[in-house]
Amino acid sequence: MSNEEITVSFFTFTLESLKIIAGAFVGATAAFAFERRKKKDDEVERQKNVIVETQFALASRINFVTGVNKGSLNEHKDNPLRWIKLLPLEIHPVVPKIKIDELVFILFSKDANLLSEINLIDEAFDSFVGAMKRRNELHLDFQNHPEKPNPNFEEIMTALTDGIYKYSEDLESSIEKTMSLLLDLIKTGYKNGKGLSLDPVEASHSKDKAKDTN
Repeated sequence: MSNEEITVSFFTFTLESLKIIAGAFVGATAAFAFERRKKKDDEVERQKNVIVETQFALASRINFVTGVNKGSLNEHKDNPLRWIKLLPLEIHPVVPKIKIDELVFILFSKDANLLSEINLIDEAFDSFVGAMKRRNELHLDFQNHPEKPNPNFEEIMTALTDGIYKYSEDLESSIEKTMSLLLDLIKTGYKNGKGLSLDPVEASHSKDKAKDTN
């Protein structure tokens, strides 16, 4: 084989090798880009899902608060003796957990304070339920042992009762506002974003329910 033929063969081999390497590189790059895009799409979908889950958890809380209002609180709202007239309250809140740790991405949204608001609502709801439970205990203890009243019974019951009414009012307004902000976030921040919205008619009557909207 002549030197010329060897040279041609070498360059042909080199060219084919480069084609193989280039093809492998392009394939790897495409695969990496696809995987990166998939991870991004998966994260976007996760964020949308957790927003809707949070809305549902908030709606469950406002439904519980509304039920307590209609069932007990409204009747004695303006009664100066509500601290004792208000009977023990039924407490059976079945509400989904709010996953604060999965909502951290909200800190990078246009309304970063929204995460703090959601956390405050979660804590206020727990305090609302806790105040009702404590008041129930004191009320029942007084009914069962009227001969041994706590010397600070009226003061404690008044504080707990007033707190329950205050929590109720604050929770309704703050949940309504936060639900609206979350709906705006998912609609404006995500393509084809859908969320839950409090029914405008029900909202004017203590926001009884949530429904799916486009």
